[in-house]
Amino acid sequence: MPVDHVNGVELYWERRGSGPRLLFCNGSGTTLQAVGPLLDLVAAEFDLLAWDYRGLGRSAPVTGPYTMADLAADAAGLLQIAGWDECRVLGVSFGGMV
Repeated sequence: MPVDHVNGVELYWERRGSGPRLLFCNGSGTTLQAVGPLLDLVAAEFDLLAWDYRGLGRSAPVTGPYTMADLAADAAGLLQIAGWDECRVLGVSFGGMV
């Protein structure tokens, strides 16, 4: 799965499935590995793009502070890399704020 530099950080992301486009935003402190079974279910119905937030999971560690706006910019950057100009969004808990 890809790792790309977005907004100065290295982010791990996955894309799988087929159907309508769906961006998945995880809950606080949760990694893609932890929600794998959920992502499998979602990918059965959608073209799914999901990522580990900066400093979590398989994304690179971060040393400085960041804001919710930074995470939203990370999501927008990943959408651009994927070539998506529109999609549905599923945010779980903290991910709903992103």
